Amino acid sequence: MDIRLVDAGYGTASCTALLVADAPDAASAISHAAYDTLDTLQDYLCEYTTELWPAVDSVNGKRTAANPSVEVSADRVRMWFGDREQPLIVLEDLIVSDYCLGDP
Repeated sequence: MDIRLVDAGYGTASCTALLVADAPDAASAISHAAYDTLDTLQDYLCEYTTELWPAVDSVNGKRTAANPSVEVSADRVRMWFGDREQPLIVLEDLIVSDYCLGDP
């Protein structure tokens, strides 16, 4: 399977390219790239605003940033922040065929 990856010359794209290159299969490559993108976005927003994003109460009562999550199926990539059952933020699904040539 061929995966289209655009490296804009920034560190994040380069790190993502390495994760994708080392992935054992296309689904893992897609998952690594999507998670790395969400994680980097979260880092930038937290640094820029100097606040946790998206913020959630943890078990011990402290505020923390909700973790990004990714789920790859045969035709879709689901992405969200927070718990799978009650996500704080859900992004629009990506259609795998828009980014891959062949089966994931």
